Amino acid sequence: MSFLNITNAKERDEIVAKYLATVKRLKERNMEERARDFQTHESIEKSLEPVTRTTKASTNAITKELLPIKEGIEKMNANLMQNIQHVPMVKQEEEKEEEFEPVQINAFQKISNQASAIDIDPYFSIIENEKGDYQMGNTLVEITTDDNIIVNGEEFHGTTGLWSLIMFKKPKEDTYSKKDLEQYQRLVDLTNVMSFPNNLRKNSHVKGTYKWKKIFLKFEDVLHEGNGIKFLPADIKGLQTKLAYLLGEFQAGNTLATRNEIVSISDELLRRKNISQSEYRRINDFIQK
Repeated sequence: MSFLNITNAKERDEIVAKYLATVKRLKERNMEERARDFQTHESIEKSLEPVTRTTKASTNAITKELLPIKEGIEKMNANLMQNIQHVPMVKQEEEKEEEFEPVQINAFQKISNQASAIDIDPYFSIIENEKGDYQMGNTLVEITTDDNIIVNGEEFHGTTGLWSLIMFKKPKEDTYSKKDLEQYQRLVDLTNVMSFPNNLRKNSHVKGTYKWKKIFLKFEDVLHEGNGIKFLPADIKGLQTKLAYLLGEFQAGNTLATRNEIVSISDELLRRKNISQSEYRRINDFIQK
């Protein structure tokens, strides 16, 4: 310290005494301030004690009320997670498949949508009538989900070859088998499609079509080789309609292709007693001219 260098002992002692007195004063003031701070803190604590006590009690009460709610929410969340975990994955996959599963279309719809209209048979194919039902000839048909065809309770296996024979003007021979042709022959018989073609116009010449000359006439050959009237319409009205149609064709000059059919139908109508002997003779006399 600098006052140690003072040579005057009296002056030095006075300075030291003042220094020590100042230090003492500072200490005493510091102690007083700390005591006041302590008293102030203690006073604040005492004044706030009721508030603290009340707050603590309120907190405990609120916590006690909220605890069951918290536990209930935790339990609900646990149950929800458990239910989600137990949902069968198969069901979720099925729902997803149902959402994106394309609409199923049958063979008739596929051919109608994809084939050229020029290639579709306008007379002898299956059609969708005004009521939205499937029809071939004068007979309603049913198409199953696997493209089979049902007519009057009889089911036909819907092969590509059979559908080709039904729907196209000129079905290619390499697209259908002998069994397909046999099925088609029976289908033609059951639906009376030869007697009741679709979309007839005044200038329609159904017997000049490829299908009539190349396929149906094969059926006619079988018919006249000893199988009687197997492929004639099954009902009286169908027989009458076809007879009238054939007689008109015969009168127009198409005698060779119609004579045998007229005879077969006349025989059947006579057998069913729908025409008399005299009517039968008149028909035969007409086609013998």
